[in-house]
Amino acid sequence: MANKVRFLISSNLDSASLSVSSTSSGLPVTNLQDKLIRKVYRTGGQYTEYVVFDAAAATAIDMLFIGGLNLTKNATVLWQGHTSDSWGSPALNTTLTIATDTQGNALSYVAHFYSSVKEYRYWRLVVNDGSNATSSLNVGRVMGGRAIEPTRNLREGFALDVIDPSRFRQTAGRQGYANTRSSYRTMSYSVFNVGETQQDELLGIYAEVGQHTALVVALDPETRPQHNTMYCQFMTPLNRRHRVLRQMDIDQIQFEEKN
Repeated sequence: MANKVRFLISSNLDSASLSVSSTSSGLPVTNLQDKLIRKVYRTGGQYTEYVVFDAAAATAIDMLFIGGLNLTKNATVLWQGHTSDSWGSPALNTTLTIATDTQGNALSYVAHFYSSVKEYRYWRLVVNDGSNATSSLNVGRVMGGRAIEPTRNLREGFALDVIDPSRFRQTAGRQGYANTRSSYRTMSYSVFNVGETQQDELLGIYAEVGQHTALVVALDPETRPQHNTMYCQFMTPLNRRHRVLRQMDIDQIQFEEKN
């Protein structure tokens, strides 16, 4: 892996004032700032639907995560930044990619990484999805902020698993009965020979989110950002084992995707 794992532990947009093109009753735009990704904001239509984030002052972003989407692979998604709430010619205008799996199904999230920090007071998400079978669009969680990239990358040999928590009861000679639930991913990795600076950095991340608050973890932010980025939680303590001098190994860390 040529690029390094990155963490986004907080969003600079969570305290922003919000304005929207439309909304559906009971699913307000403030759900975009809720840590529960399943609490979605729902638009009133499919065309040129937007949300404007007014951060009150210039706010830095180099990592963006948008989850809980119900978009099709044909949707057009723009992320814009500007110094004023005027969008005729925004200073930043990024087209975000809606990635698909091998069956052509659109992924329910978007991740984007900028090579340099972008700073604007106003940010805008714009979505067009006329081919969507629903009459409205869902967005669950928007996080934008400064990514943390540790000096030492995770070691090769990390694990990625897809878990299907559906309950299935099989009857001999007949079709079984299933209580279908959404699948989710887990990831685990470890790091060897970590110096004090990175130990402190990882401990700081863990102190901020613990095993109770979701964060974004990107395994391949440059080569495969859409498929290997997760909105997840720590599922294990952050254990360290002394190796030599002030170097330590970070034992197996496990993350579980939150739906």
